[in-house]
Amino acid sequence: MVHVNEDKCIGCNACIRACPIPNANKTDGKIVSVNNVECIQCGECIKSCQHGARYFDDDFETVLDLIKTKNVSFIVVPAIKSSMDGIWRHVLQWFKDNGVKDIYDGAFGADICTYMHIEYLKLHPDAKIVSQPCAAIVNYAEKHKPDLISSLSPVHSPLLCAGIYVKNYLKSNDILVGITPCIAKSDEFHNTGVISYNITFKSILNYLKRNNITLPHGRSPFEFSVVRGFDGAYYPIPGGLKYCLHQYNPELSVSTSEGVSKVYDDLNTYVKTSKNHLPAVYDVLNCEFGCNTGVGARDSVNSFNAYDIMMHVKQWVNNNKANVRFHKNIFKATPHN
Repeated sequence: MVHVNEDKCIGCNACIRACPIPNANKTDGKIVSVNNVECIQCGECIKSCQHGARYFDDDFETVLDLIKTKNVSFIVVPAIKSSMDGIWRHVLQWFKDNGVKDIYDGAFGADICTYMHIEYLKLHPDAKIVSQPCAAIVNYAEKHKPDLISSLSPVHSPLLCAGIYVKNYLKSNDILVGITPCIAKSDEFHNTGVISYNITFKSILNYLKRNNITLPHGRSPFEFSVVRGFDGAYYPIPGGLKYCLHQYNPELSVSTSEGVSKVYDDLNTYVKTSKNHLPAVYDVLNCEFGCNTGVGARDSVNSFNAYDIMMHVKQWVNNNKANVRFHKNIFKATPHN
């Protein structure tokens, strides 16, 4: 949730200019406060504030306490590779060493998400759907654009796809925690009940720094539990879902839009457009450079660096055999309900 430190706010209105929702901020002429009922938790106001007056909280401290007494498992989004370049394995191993039971690859959830979109479109060839991976977009639909809700894809976000797999098919009763760069995911988790808590990359990195925790150098022994994701690791880049869908069906009509200065205007146009002119899938993201630059990612993520990291991930993915890369044995054996 977004908060305001009134001692630091000078009423410059940068947050209001950055926000895509007119009623999410209010000012008394001196202090700009946030209306979290209207707020979609996109975090743009935090990014724009030059005075440190805007900040967010997540479930980091709660989860640290839970790890001591409960079975807690993580599902980690693939954007961790750009936020924690060179250390992400060591960070996740540190959590394993400190009590986290299993750590699942959110990229596998993205692979499920892609596959289920393809299966749904086979059964509904005339469907026109808006993707759900971006929780801020879903918040926008639910809070401010109810006529968009019927167009939202019936397929959950990658993290929820992974969570459902862990609960329903791996039969895990662990408390599930999402590791993300997105504060809007807290709303997604609360509203669906599949994943219980949300921790951001930034909270993790700040905790390690604040407590002078030194991570090992060199190769880490860490590996994800059960199964690794492949093409889904490319989801954090704008158009990631489009890319993954085209691995299955290169002819599929998929359009994209991202960034607060564009995507919400585009969504308003979408609901006014004849269905005949809409793409089969509309792949939309709040953040202009994708999940790699979410407000809960590390400070000052370089979009060029992030893209380069994702391209190296893609090269690794392409080196894997097709039957492994597309999880043919897993998806063939899994009932689709």
